[in-house]
Amino acid sequence: MEIFSRVLGEYHVPDHVIRQQEELIRSGTYRILRERALVRPDGVLPEFEEFLWRKVIEIFYLSPSSAWVGRRVSELPAGNDTGIILLSLIRVDRAIVQPPPSEVLEAGDKLILFGGHAPLAAVLTVLAERGEAAEGGGEPSR
Repeated sequence: MEIFSRVLGEYHVPDHVIRQQEELIRSGTYRILRERALVRPDGVLPEFEEFLWRKVIEIFYLSPSSAWVGRRVSELPAGNDTGIILLSLIRVDRAIVQPPPSEVLEAGDKLILFGGHAPLAAVLTVLAERGEAAEGGGEPSR
């Protein structure tokens, strides 16, 4: 169960959702132990499979040292080929909804990204790794 929880955390699943999934698995596991008849694997946790298909929103902060500062939105690893959508860019106290590809990224910008758990985790990793100009770089914000 601990490994399962940590993996979900790595995929940026919110803590309260992780707790719900733990309860779901525990109830399914205990049900298997209580029942004498063999339970088909495809019927044990259909709710969990549905959860994996759901989409999530994540916020990525661009630190002043990020290599993404000064680059255009069109250069971000988001779009149709990634399954990730850049919903908005938060700059100081205003939102730029569906920013144009020509929009230049600034230090302190927050990228509001939408997509599946695994693709979103992959894009956040790319943003963090390629975004490190010096020490620091960008990082997911919770």
